[in-house]
Amino acid sequence: GGVGLALIGAAAGISKRFGLTLAMMARRHLLMTLEVTNKDASFPWVLHWLTKQGHRSQHLSVNTNIMKNVDGTSRLVFNMMPGPGRHLIPYKGKWFWVERERQVNSVTLESGKPWEKVLLTTFGRDPSVFDWLLEDAEKESST
Repeated sequence: GGVGLALIGAAAGISKRFGLTLAMMARRHLLMTLEVTNKDASFPWVLHWLTKQGHRSQHLSVNTNIMKNVDGTSRLVFNMMPGPGRHLIPYKGKWFWVERERQVNSVTLESGKPWEKVLLTTFGRDPSVFDWLLEDAEKESST
């Protein structure tokens, strides 16, 4: 009776540790992550890229721009982008887990804006997919 329960408990503990170790190893060896902070030159490009992908997310932030026309009138342009939080976004046949984080209690010294980062995670071992994404983001932001 007691020995059997002890064996079952030990087996459950070992299987739990094995499962946690397996999950950690899978994250470490099967997933790639790129962190882009608002201190990096590519951050505005990545936000612009996220704006282009914004229609694919249900949790949005808005960036409102006032555009001045040649005749002196102005119009509002609303750019929707995935807001802070987690989003699943497809890009060139891969799925990206995008985590946008903003810390309002911490600001950047240069701009006085809240410290922010975007964390991009995808399956694979070839980081060139991040190069493609950053290159596309830079091209799209300059058009």
